[in-house]
Amino acid sequence: MGDDAFVERLAINGLEIDVRGRAVDASAIMELLTEQADYREVTAASPIRKIPGTGVEQFHLKVRVRGVES
Repeated sequence: MGDDAFVERLAINGLEIDVRGRAVDASAIMELLTEQADYREVTAASPIRKIPGTGVEQFHLKVRVRGVES
């Protein structure tokens, strides 16, 4: 992710990843994850919010991992 971002919570359930964190540019984190070949879909589970007085944004993303298609 880079030095200007960090994960606060990470949950993995099968082929779904739920990640919450903070970053200087949260939309860039979402774009970076979207470009990864192993991920089928990356969506914002909630709007990106600026945290007053910190210079960072809070994000909550849902990531679907590519799996074996049945």
